[in-house]
Amino acid sequence: MGEQRMRTKPCKWCRQPVAYRSWWRSRRYCNRWHQTRKRISRILELFGEAASA
Repeated sequence: MGEQRMRTKPCKWCRQPVAYRSWWRSRRYCNRWHQTRKRISRILELFGEAASA
């Protein structure tokens, strides 16, 4: 009953371990800036694929 263990997953941008408490809504990034950078890079990647096709 005493000790609660924190689970960790790597950040999807920098691979730094990110602690999360619940299994249904896990954190994927260590901060909001990494989440924003990932979204921007995905959008640019989609535009690049569309331009090359």
